[in-house]
Amino acid sequence: MILVTSCTTSQNAQSDGTDSSSLSIESYQFEKDVCSANEYFDVQELEFPKLIHSYTPSPLAPITPNEILFLLYENTPIPVFKEIGLLNVSSQEFQSLIEISPDTEFQLEYADASIIVYKEIDTVSNILTLCYYSFKDQQSHMIYAFSHEYPNTNKILVWNNCIYFDDVVIQDGEVTDTALYQYDITSDQITVFAESTQQPLAFKDSILFIRNNTSEHLFTLETKEKADLLTLS
Repeated sequence: MILVTSCTTSQNAQSDGTDSSSLSIESYQFEKDVCSANEYFDVQELEFPKLIHSYTPSPLAPITPNEILFLLYENTPIPVFKEIGLLNVSSQEFQSLIEISPDTEFQLEYADASIIVYKEIDTVSNILTLCYYSFKDQQSHMIYAFSHEYPNTNKILVWNNCIYFDDVVIQDGEVTDTALYQYDITSDQITVFAESTQQPLAFKDSILFIRNNTSEHLFTLETKEKADLLTLS
């Protein structure tokens, strides 16, 4: 059993206008033994180039045991995204994959050895698009342009050669609902997977999602096969 103690300080305003500091101590008790990570992981320090194509590299995600996805950016002094590519750790060779247009921000959603799913935000028009890069044809593909009212906080799910994402539903200029969409990579088709839902999640052989039951002011966790698995609020 391990006991961990943390200390925090806070400032409190007094009636005479001065501040006083107070110290609070919180203890956390772990019921299981804590083991060294070295017993389970082989930790290896990697060296990356300080500059790639004259830009600063930032690692995003491992793609294979020997390849890491990198974002290249320029400090001007605000970071300006330039391109996405693969760095071979052994040879230190860099392969350019995605060129990022000016006035565009890049947001990685998912990456593996066959596909990179990402969002692009046009900082001028504020248009948010969902895209993917295919290692098979070595090209980027635009999937969907989100509504302007979309908050861009929900996650994307890649599962069984499909990409699942949600968006708000707009009627007469107002947000009236949400919808969960399915994009089939093979057929290049988008369909509505479930209405009044959001936040897709894969669990075993099913897609879970959150349904907004506006009439009852409740959120429920469901699948297409079974409703009301869990009431969230």
